[in-house]
Amino acid sequence: MSRAPRFLVRTVAPLDDPALLRETRGPVQDEMHTAISHIRVRAECKKFVSVSWNSAVIWDLDRLLPLRTVTRPSYLFAAQLALAGDELLTVGSDGYLVTWDAHTGQVLRETSLNLPAPG
Repeated sequence: MSRAPRFLVRTVAPLDDPALLRETRGPVQDEMHTAISHIRVRAECKKFVSVSWNSAVIWDLDRLLPLRTVTRPSYLFAAQLALAGDELLTVGSDGYLVTWDAHTGQVLRETSLNLPAPG
């Protein structure tokens, strides 16, 4: 019988620390959209990504410190680190799949997914 992997985060600061919450949500926030929509863990490279509104923050899993933040002018639906942790992929409400350099935050590629407009 196979079991689902379990994930445990040990923090170095209280979870209700305002500075930690600010970092997790990213630098650019709309007053009405402050929730963290999801977190994706890439244990192989010891990093994880939190997504909130139009920003994705790449974190060091061991130290629970933000490494890089990327932002888009549109809402981000999802973000995922590549297996090696060197690229970040995001999908936003603008219908684009964007590949970022996870170390510099530079956009490497933008691909239209030809999604229908939200209605």
